[in-house]
Amino acid sequence: TVQVIYVLSVQRISNYKVIPISAEDWENYYQCLFASTEPVKKLFLDSVLINPITPWPSVSEKEIQSIIKSLKSNKAPGEDFLPAELFKKFPSWWGPVLAGLFTHINNTCHIPDGWKMAIVVPIYKKGNKKDPSNYRPISRLTL
Repeated sequence: TVQVIYVLSVQRISNYKVIPISAEDWENYYQCLFASTEPVKKLFLDSVLINPITPWPSVSEKEIQSIIKSLKSNKAPGEDFLPAELFKKFPSWWGPVLAGLFTHINNTCHIPDGWKMAIVVPIYKKGNKKDPSNYRPISRLTL
């Protein structure tokens, strides 16, 4: 309806400036920054073997509605482009949908691939604008 369309409407984009750093330079910078000497799979397997996974309780609609209520408004959405305002406008509809979804995720131990993605927005701090280390990465995540 009109309210949903209003909430989902594209917000004005202003004050965006082109950063004088190539995509390749960003990729190289983050690959070096987050390089690990030990494979992630091994780190994960070691923690699972030490701490066996116990079943999680079902997620309740009340928990979801409480989380929705605590969401901050006027924040940039993640890859799914669903703003917090959409959830806050219809919490009674989202409660059972998301409670079922999160309970299923907990039971299957499978996180959707899209939830593992983020839009990284570099925010300039100070210094040489051509140096990636002079930017603070802000990750826009899905709710």
